Amino acid sequence: EILWKAVAYRGERGAGSYETLPNESFSVTLRDANGEVVATAKAESNEFGSASGRFTIPAGRLWISIFPNNQQVTWQ
Repeated sequence: EILWKAVAYRGERGAGSYETLPNESFSVTLRDANGEVVATAKAESNEFGSASGRFTIPAGRLWISIFPNNQQVTWQ
């Protein structure tokens, strides 16, 4: 099982100016090493801009991707 937590935010890296996004809807997708979707969950950030959840990971599968506003962030 993997527990995940995300913070929805926007800003400009060069300016160093960021703000969290409360009540922002996004999808969290669990993918295997071949890029195949294993599971998808809908999430919504709370009043502080964070959201969390969990997936059960089948043996041998490692990837998780988050798609806030159609932008992909991936961890291995």
